[in-house]
Amino acid sequence: MNSDTCLIWQDSPATKKMCENTESEVFWKVTSPRAGGPYCVYDRAIDRLQLPRLQDLDDGVKARLTTLLVDWRNQSGDDWVEVTPQLIERARRSPPLSVDERANRLLRFIGKQSNRIGETVTLTQRGDVGSSQVLACVMAWSESTEPNEVTFLRDYLVQQGWIREHNAYQYSATVDGYRRIADVKTKSDSTQAFVAMWFDGVKDGVYEEGVEPAIGAAGYKP
Repeated sequence: MNSDTCLIWQDSPATKKMCENTESEVFWKVTSPRAGGPYCVYDRAIDRLQLPRLQDLDDGVKARLTTLLVDWRNQSGDDWVEVTPQLIERARRSPPLSVDERANRLLRFIGKQSNRIGETVTLTQRGDVGSSQVLACVMAWSESTEPNEVTFLRDYLVQQGWIREHNAYQYSATVDGYRRIADVKTKSDSTQAFVAMWFDGVKDGVYEEGVEPAIGAAGYKP
């Protein structure tokens, strides 16, 4: 395994470090803009649990796995998400996000990156390393597999009046954009239930046959 590439997106730069926990288990800590931030993978998952080779997953599954990682960090506040065979299987089963959802996520990214109202955010690559990393994060947040998908979503946000174009690279959220972010967040918070549980195969039946249908029956989306 290279020390300078993402384990999920093999063509993307990342920082990677081999670590050991208190029980002498070896794991990799990876910080990857293309995966939306940090995550970890245990050697036991790669070896004993026969974790599928991450780089062999198709781009659609990788994109949905990245969405799960981004959402976990945002909802739990825990940066170091563990990539497990169970999480990969959930990425396989999850439907792709709709175009509207992806556009909303790109808008949220712009709002999150803005430290003050009207501050511009780089969305497309200028050619320098910094903008390349930002573009990778944008692709992670918007479940995109190609830069031209980001361009499509960006143009949609401009047409809706939710972001303003300052030049070929810089964009900022408008007043209507901030209102849209607040509306989407309120809707999401009112219907979404966050499930915190141990990612292990022995728990799959509990989640699939008990937790998930019960949450759905109550009118929420786990």
